[in-house]
This record gives sequence, C-alpha cells and structure tokens, in this order.
Amino acid sequence: MKKKYFGAIFAVSISLLLIIFIFFSIKKYRQYSISLIDNNPATTIGKVVDLSNYKGITVKVEYYVNDVQYILSEGISRNQLESLNIGDSIAVKYEKSNPDNSILE
Repeated sequence: MKKKYFGAIFAVSISLLLIIFIFFSIKKYRQYSISLIDNNPATTIGKVVDLSNYKGITVKVEYYVNDVQYILSEGISRNQLESLNIGDSIAVKYEKSNPDNSILE
C-alpha cells in the first residue's frame, strides 16, 4: 500500500515539475522572440481577420511584408477584444530579418 502511495506521489510530482518546466520554457522563448523584434524592428499595418473567445481571447491579424502574407495570432485582453472588429486596421511590429516573428504594437 505504501509503495503504491509513494509511486502516485512521485508521478504527480514529476508531472508537476514537467508542467512548470514547459511553462517557463515557453515564457523564456516568448521573451527571446520579443527581444529579437526589439533589436531589429519594423512596423506595418495589418487587418483583423478573426476574433476568438475560445480557450482564451485571441486575435488573428493578416499583414504583408514585401508582398508576402503573414498571419499573427496573439492573445489579447477583454478590453482589447471589445474595441476590435473584423476588418479593423491594427499596427504590427515585426523582426526585419524574420517578418514571421511579430507582435501587436
């Protein structure tokens, strides 16, 4: 009985540590991506093509750089959601050498 209990606690602990590691890895990668944008920035105007309130609030923005289409999907706040409509223009900041790496300005 104690062996089963210990095994369950061990499995839950490992799972929790793995979730924490993944969370911080994603956060660190996001910070790295933003620093690349900030070190080599360019801006353009994109168009809101989708607004979603499923599993978080997300906006999809279509923008063009050198006649190449890119899609940015980013989480936004409820206040931002209420002020945006499909078809609205919105500023996009991107990395000049990698326009696919972008954020809302």
